[in-house]
Amino acid sequence: MIQLLRRIETFWTKLENLILFPKPYYVNQLQLDSLSGSDNPPADKFSLKSLIGDGFLFAVPKHRRSVERNLQRKFGNPEYVWKLLKVKSNLRVCHKCGSNYEVGLLCPSCYKKVFEETKLMQTEIENTLKLDPVDKEVIVLYKGEINSEENLEKKVVEMPKSKPLWFSKNLIQKTTKPTELNSKLKDIS
Repeated sequence: MIQLLRRIETFWTKLENLILFPKPYYVNQLQLDSLSGSDNPPADKFSLKSLIGDGFLFAVPKHRRSVERNLQRKFGNPEYVWKLLKVKSNLRVCHKCGSNYEVGLLCPSCYKKVFEETKLMQTEIENTLKLDPVDKEVIVLYKGEINSEENLEKKVVEMPKSKPLWFSKNLIQKTTKPTELNSKLKDIS
């Protein structure tokens, strides 16, 4: 009895929907093509190739990751896996200035000193040589240093202050020196 009542109820709702809200009648594209008699497909038909062109699609996320979800990925969920912050074991103390730095990197305070001194040298070179093209090697002499015979062919820039204590002589020397093997190779060719 209950099933019969349900069937009658669904029949009445479907009948009401058909009468009150009629669905529009769409003609199938294939039927229109057969009626027109043309064998060629219409030119304005949608295709993925016309949409993309010569490009290609990237994988793009559909939803934004929430802050909570990002924190769970970063630190883990405390109920299951908790990713603790790791202690850095690759820190060292600089022997010259005493500040801490990471292994494999330069000491930041020592580098800052070198950077500032280099900037001063560059500005002094710009002021002395102006915009003249540099066709010779440039050497920087601090206050109290004497120009040697080796530097006669080089352009000399004099700094008005004395050399810093940390500035060693080997910073000015070239890192690559000609070896006997290189000179022999040059002679052969």
